[in-house]
Amino acid sequence: MKILITGGLGYIGSNIALQLLKKKNSVLIIDNLSNSSKSKIKVIENLSKRKLFFKKADCKNKSIINKIFKTFKPELVIHLAGLKSVSESLAKPELYYEENFLSASVISDAMIKHNVKKLIFSSSATVYGKPKYLPLDEKHETNPENPYGLSKLMIEDYFKILSKNNKNFSVISLRYFNPVGADKSGKLSDNPKVPNNLFPKINLYLKNKLNFIPIYGNKYSTYDGTAIRDYIHIRDLAEAHIYSIDYFKKKKNFVVFNVGTGQGYSVLEIIKEFMFQNKINIKIKIKNKRKGDLPEIYSSVKKISKNLGWKSKLKLNDMCLIKI
Repeated sequence: MKILITGGLGYIGSNIALQLLKKKNSVLIIDNLSNSSKSKIKVIENLSKRKLFFKKADCKNKSIINKIFKTFKPELVIHLAGLKSVSESLAKPELYYEENFLSASVISDAMIKHNVKKLIFSSSATVYGKPKYLPLDEKHETNPENPYGLSKLMIEDYFKILSKNNKNFSVISLRYFNPVGADKSGKLSDNPKVPNNLFPKINLYLKNKLNFIPIYGNKYSTYDGTAIRDYIHIRDLAEAHIYSIDYFKKKKNFVVFNVGTGQGYSVLEIIKEFMFQNKINIKIKIKNKRKGDLPEIYSSVKKISKNLGWKSKLKLNDMCLIKI
């Protein structure tokens, strides 16, 4: 199958591309390289032993995107491109609405114009907002507490309308929880130019590029005072996209699935597990909680398990054992 991945040289996209190539799909990545590097192309090709096609482009550029669709003729699109920092979105909300929504609009319009009928959208658990109950299932109300989450929800709503108005235009929206870890080689880890999350900061610390790991808040109403999240191994998350592709054979229109493990771990638990698995010490520093952060979030994965037959396999020790 010919598959187009937007934002595909980032952490998530590169791992998805690797799995798709290993299954002998033809993959083209579009990326503007704002938070990624072309060096990953060779890494992905070497690991998969297959050719990866790449085009540097901004997903908001209608002319270039339509040329890419006309030339490559994809059968399916995985839309990952977009800004993804909660804290940055609070400081620059207009940027998130413009970048994330406009790029999604341009991509979906090109799909309809070029008769591409299958779309997997990279959504987020942030669409739920403050949990009314746990674990979070797909029936939970959506009430994002930050512009990043709201931009994801706006795109979901837009895609839902498109799928209703365009026959056979099908969308699977995957609401990611917290992807972590790396491929088996350790070469496709979460290593962004601007790290915002816990795991890439630990990687920097282990490379002596940080003096300590900041913990944002230790007075939450959780068992150790630090925030609890549903961390999922990137290999499991990438595999969920493979299962989603198969699901298009059964389902049309618009559907949403949580992609998590159903298990929550605290920030302190993660750091302790890192130290144990890698036999190292990690210095921490408690900082004020960040605006928009919630005490506890973890998923229900009953729907994706029932409908796709997918379930996460890798555990916390797999997530925390790393190769530097």
